[in-house]
Amino acid sequence: MKKTILIIIGLFILVTSMIAQDKDYLEPNTIMVKGESVVQLAPNEIIISIRYEEYYSDGGTQKTDIETIERQLMKALKTAGIKDQHITQSAVQLTRTYDRSKRKYEKNRLYKTINVCVFNAEEIANLINVLERASLFDKEITNFRISDMRHTDMEKYKEQAKVEAIKDAKAKAELLLSTLGKKVGDISKIREITNKYLWNRPTDDGMSFYGIPQGNENSGISPISITYELEAVFKIN
Repeated sequence: MKKTILIIIGLFILVTSMIAQDKDYLEPNTIMVKGESVVQLAPNEIIISIRYEEYYSDGGTQKTDIETIERQLMKALKTAGIKDQHITQSAVQLTRTYDRSKRKYEKNRLYKTINVCVFNAEEIANLINVLERASLFDKEITNFRISDMRHTDMEKYKEQAKVEAIKDAKAKAELLLSTLGKKVGDISKIREITNKYLWNRPTDDGMSFYGIPQGNENSGISPISITYELEAVFKIN
């Protein structure tokens, strides 16, 4: 019985606190509604991550070095129309295999990752075709994926999402107040809830570009989604 009374008292304090917070936030003769918006846009900058590494042939006795592979790859990128300013290279890294029978590492292999910026799905398809013709997918390239998608006017679209969320909040307030014969006045307060942008990353690890998802603007790429949510307080006329 004592435990039950304590729970009831605790709930009463919680509810009282929540009501007090609402009163602090809401002014008299106002209404608070949630506004939501989703803006979708096709990316105009697509970053492709390409990892390439040394490999052994002839029964593990002959190694093709990283410099040779890099020359072949850069030649292929040039053939695909990729400009030097759209290529970013990483430092050389090392991977190696541990031989348990000999209790030591063997077959050290260097690898590098470069990021290539392209601008639409057609350029991705063209790049894949060029790399295939150069047979670089056979051994040299071990990972080929989208690492990021961007839009050069992202800030403009974020502002658009905010404006549309405010319009959505006002429309909801108008609908609710119209049933009471009231009208929406000026906006009093805005509180941001969610402000983010997302894109659907490929779920497959490695070379997964042979089934590129279709976007909404003939881009051949999943669109970027900008989501914005807010709480708006309007005066009631």
